[in-house]
Formats: sequence, C-alpha cells, structure tokens
Amino acid sequence: MGPKVQALSHYIFVRATKNDYREILSLMHDTYFKEEPTCHALGVTRNALLDEGALNAMAEGVSVVARCKYDGALVGAAVNESTHPWDPDMKEKFACSVCCPKVKRLLLFYAHVQRVARGLEEEFGAEGL
Repeated sequence: MGPKVQALSHYIFVRATKNDYREILSLMHDTYFKEEPTCHALGVTRNALLDEGALNAMAEGVSVVARCKYDGALVGAAVNESTHPWDPDMKEKFACSVCCPKVKRLLLFYAHVQRVARGLEEEFGAEGL
C-alpha cells in the first residue's frame, strides 16, 4: 500500500462574529428545527424564545461557523455556550414559566443535558465539557 493521503477540506471553520448571527438563525430556521432529532420529536419549530437563547449563546463568542472555502457560503454552525453549576436549575425554573409545552419540554431536556455534563466534568476533573 502507498502512503496515506490526507483529504483536503472544502470548508473553513472560524469563530462566529456578530455579522454571522442573523445568517446562523436563518440556517437554524431552515434546517435545525426541522431536522435536529430532539426538536423534530417534540415538534418544536421556529420560536422567538429559542432565537433569543441562541443569540445570547452566540454573544459569548465561543460559537463556530463552517463556510465553503470557495464562495464563503455558510454551510453549518455550532452555537456554543458556557455553563455554570447553577445553570440547570435556572433553566428548569425558566422552563416552568414557558407557556408552550413543546418548548418547555425542550428546555427541561437541555437542563438535564447540562446537569449530566456537569456530573461528567466533576467525575473526570474536566472543565467545559
């Protein structure tokens, strides 16, 4: 066998900027809410409350976008946010104030995921899982 050849990526990955936020939200409306398994299973669609949460997360500056290296088109995004030990409890309390049962269940699920991640961080002595 010959030497391994590393495939070149057609994408570039960069930190999202404020100029990307609306385009990321549009991508989320067109694909994420329709295709992400949890949102799809709960029937969650475009929602101003979730948009606000995504915008707040993006404002932290740890989100990443993937763009086509040839034309710069946005092809994907990872909307990331930091978490703190009190976040799952706060998210649960907030979820209880939400009128839409679908969004309430989604927020409760997110709180559960944050709580599990917190447990893993403590178990493995890692920060920011």
